[in-house]
Amino acid sequence: KPIAAVFGALGTQGGSVVEALHGSGKYAVRALVSKPDCDAAKKLAERDIQVTQIDKDDLESVTHALQGAQVVYAVTNTGDKSKGRMTQEQEFKHGKNMADAAKAVGVEHFIWSTLPSIVKLSGGKYKVPEFDVK
Repeated sequence: KPIAAVFGALGTQGGSVVEALHGSGKYAVRALVSKPDCDAAKKLAERDIQVTQIDKDDLESVTHALQGAQVVYAVTNTGDKSKGRMTQEQEFKHGKNMADAAKAVGVEHFIWSTLPSIVKLSGGKYKVPEFDVK
């Protein structure tokens, strides 16, 4: 089976992608997580979902985690319970590391979850910085 690697596998978006891909039976799912020893990650592993630890700040870690994957679902988050709220620069770096790593290992399909700029859409009336970095 082709390998589908999913960032944010323990979150709402990534978790639903893990469930859909695993449920289809068409992919070997690789859940990319920062804490593979947490209860949620252990539950995935019990279901034959490969759980792989990553550090999104470290390009080498991300590249290693994507080795052999044909499909990548990428999503960034503005906050991490263990690290607190991230800056836009940190979130941008995470996204860049995901894209650069996928390119480096030859991923065939890269699915990027993003949002439009609320500043642009509202003509500057509303500001949601978390959307603008995506």
